[in-house]
Amino acid sequence: MEFLHVEEKRDGKIACVGAGPASLACARELALFGYDVTIYEANEKAGGVLTYGIVPSRLPQEVVDFDIATIEKLGVTFKFNETIDAARLEELKAEYDAVFVGTGLWKSKVIDIPGKDLDGVVSAIDFLKDARLNKENMTLGDTVLVIGGAVGSGCERDSIVSGNLDKAAGRRCTGGRRRAAGGGVIPCFIRCDPGAG
Repeated sequence: MEFLHVEEKRDGKIACVGAGPASLACARELALFGYDVTIYEANEKAGGVLTYGIVPSRLPQEVVDFDIATIEKLGVTFKFNETIDAARLEELKAEYDAVFVGTGLWKSKVIDIPGKDLDGVVSAIDFLKDARLNKENMTLGDTVLVIGGAVGSGCERDSIVSGNLDKAAGRRCTGGRRRAAGGGVIPCFIRCDPGAG
């Protein structure tokens, strides 16, 4: 079913850096207006946080893939596994009429508590991305402590669903929340090896 129609083609080439929600939305709108759009993405798949940061039980990958395919049908070109540094950005600015930078917010908020730098302490967003990219090679300790709200529970669910955390094997996964001084929930994921205490 085709429900998006491109207006007549216009002159102008536009690059979008990053293939997350912001760049996908930008590319879609520009393509609908008839511009030639190319998306550059550092990862091997488009979607950004939709693909690498939200567990499939909350947002099925098929839904994300459908939206990406719809954008592709508008004529948007995707270039994967291309990291854009400052020098390459200057090249894109010379090559294209406009450049949109939508690289996302992949840096986690780190709470200032003792032990935050210990081995096995991982932020929720880093854990979720690693779980999606390296599911077969991930190893978790026998005890897993998840601290956080929605993102934290996503980590817990992803640990169990992906088979990395098998409750039948005697492993435990504990969920919890840590309230920030301002009242918001800070998501965090902590892995502990057996006997780590």
